[in-house]
Amino acid sequence: MSLAAFALLLSLQSGPNLPKDVAVVYAGIPACKEARGAVRMQGLSVSATLDRENAAFELLCWFKNATAADVPATLLLPVVAQNPVLGRGYDIRFDATWDKAPAPMVPALTDQSVSDPALLVGTKNKVPYARRERTHGIRVVFKANATHALRLRWQTPIGKGGLDGMLRYVVFDTAGAADWGPIPQFNFAIRYTPAVVFQTYEAKPAWGWQIGPRGAFFKRTDFQPGPDGLVRFAYYPGGFDRIGE
Repeated sequence: MSLAAFALLLSLQSGPNLPKDVAVVYAGIPACKEARGAVRMQGLSVSATLDRENAAFELLCWFKNATAADVPATLLLPVVAQNPVLGRGYDIRFDATWDKAPAPMVPALTDQSVSDPALLVGTKNKVPYARRERTHGIRVVFKANATHALRLRWQTPIGKGGLDGMLRYVVFDTAGAADWGPIPQFNFAIRYTPAVVFQTYEAKPAWGWQIGPRGAFFKRTDFQPGPDGLVRFAYYPGGFDRIGE
């Protein structure tokens, strides 16, 4: 492994965000460098509905272009797969609308992967630590002095980790919020039943989560992502699974 690749690997797996043995696929808040300073995100609502195998996400956000000029831009939708060989897929199919009209996705803009055989993860047959990143895009125009709404729907397999792979993970990345200035209100909700979530293991970051038998929720005002901006909800599932599956 080259020095550059190894440095990239360390940057990807360092920090307190996600244990290296977790197998998970996740997306997050759309990013957009072209709109920085001209367009603000006025509000953001994210919800995930869980069943035993998958998490169905819905994201709705509002943008305001307060300038006197149109701003053509590409919304960037990052997809991260950590240890996809242990999971059930590494990509996400987005269903997107822009102002209630279908918003076709452009082909993947970036696609990179990194792994390290020296870091073995897994429960039964150890495999190299791996991470794959792919960025999709949606081309839009922020009209002058106008407000726009983006709605995204996608589904991911529930992540797995912990001793013998018994923990379940739902993950969402907030890093893209850095391109939109402080977001006045950010709501995040997870819905489930006691048959799906037996017991919560952790809910991070510590953003005032409210957790009950049928859901978890937090609300942030004037939100900006910090060093730990990866939302993680980990739990023990209801029912009985074979160990390591």
